[in-house]
Amino acid sequence: SAAELSAAVLPDAALPLPPREGGISSVVHDLHHIFPKLFDALLRGQKPVILIAETPERAAQYFTAIGMLLPLSFMRRVGFCMGSAGIADGPVTVTRNDGVQETFSVQVWMPDMPSFRFESYAEEYHVFDTRVPRDNYTQPLSLAARVLEETDLGDETAARRFAAGIAAAFSPDGSFDEGELGRRAAVYAFEMRGGRENARAVLDFG
Repeated sequence: SAAELSAAVLPDAALPLPPREGGISSVVHDLHHIFPKLFDALLRGQKPVILIAETPERAAQYFTAIGMLLPLSFMRRVGFCMGSAGIADGPVTVTRNDGVQETFSVQVWMPDMPSFRFESYAEEYHVFDTRVPRDNYTQPLSLAARVLEETDLGDETAARRFAAGIAAAFSPDGSFDEGELGRRAAVYAFEMRGGRENARAVLDFG
């Protein structure tokens, strides 16, 4: 219902907090394979994202883990709804504490829907069901996502180093330069692993 959706939307709130123990590693250990796709779906996807997990709390942790890999300026641009009993077809209107109504688009849905049917949403959304797991994001991965795929996200130092390596591709308003993002990712890969292929990727970006 509209009331349920409105109650779950957090237009001005902070992003979900990271887990206190284990950092990013405890969250991504079993889901490393979806993070590169989810990364690209947020940055380059043409549809909103639905993230289904065992519990709303777990979904929030996954979203937080992605937030640790992307600059806060970008994450603040991402409208998200957590724990709702449904998914709205369009923009959502909420009433703030001061009584003012605000309408905005939700880019990431993390609903609490035990009977969620993947097929019902696969056409209009990029769907990531971590319970199975499966997804319908089929676009070729960007260079940054491919580098992320090869990064051991269970190593929090490596994950944070990746985040620091790509941060300069993002502007203070949260926008980003895709070419610069690729170049930064290539430099990060070469600095971390060396190798002829990584060196060639850096040269390709000039």
